[in-house]
Amino acid sequence: MQALEEFLSVLEEEIKVLEGLIEIAREKKQLVVLGKVKELQELLNREARAVTALEKAEAERHQRHEALAQEWGSTALDLRGGQLVEKARELGLEQARELEERIESLNQAVTTLKFLNRENEDLIKQSIAFIQAVERELTGGGATTYTRSGGLVSDQPPTSLVDRKI
Repeated sequence: MQALEEFLSVLEEEIKVLEGLIEIAREKKQLVVLGKVKELQELLNREARAVTALEKAEAERHQRHEALAQEWGSTALDLRGGQLVEKARELGLEQARELEERIESLNQAVTTLKFLNRENEDLIKQSIAFIQAVERELTGGGATTYTRSGGLVSDQPPTSLVDRKI
C-alpha cells in the first residue's frame, strides 16, 4: 500500500501549508485593522510563497489520489473523500482511520481559510470605503484643480477642508 502512504503524506503536507495560510490570514487581519501597510506588504509576499506551495501540494495530491484510485481499481472521480475512507475500510486497511482524520483536517482547514479570507476581504473593503470618505471630505468631492490665478477650474465654491480657513 505504498500509494496510500504517499497519499497520506501529501495530505499532511497540504494541511501544513493550509495551516500556514490560516496563520497568515489571522496576521493579515491584525495588520489591516492596525493600518500597518509596510508589514502588510511583507505578509502578502509570504502569502504568495505559501500559495505557490499550496498549488504544488495540491497538484501532488491529485496525482497521488489518481494513483491510489487506480491501485484500488477505480478512478479519482469515483473515490472522493468519504468514498476513499469507505474503500480503505472495505480493504481492511489499518490506515483507514488516519485517512479519515486527514481528510477531515483538510476540509476544516479549507473552511477556516475561506472564512478568514472573506472576513479580511470585508475589512479591506471597509478600509477602502473609509479612505474614500475621508478623501471626499478633504477635497469636498469637487474639482481640486486650480487656474493660474488661483481659482478652481470648476464653478463650484471651494468647500474642501484644505480650502477652508481654520
